[in-house]
Amino acid sequence: MHYIDPVCKKKLHKKQEYAIKKVNGQSFHLCCQMCSEMFEKDPNRYMKKY
Repeated sequence: MHYIDPVCKKKLHKKQEYAIKKVNGQSFHLCCQMCSEMFEKDPNRYMKKY
């Protein structure tokens, strides 16, 4: 199973993720601290389902 980082669009496997952010019951898997911080600043920008 893989996930797509909504910020940089990198394909991630479960063990590669840096963080998981949950917004309105939807989980977003992020690859690094920078993507995590960008997501936190403006989550609505990245909340499309990938």
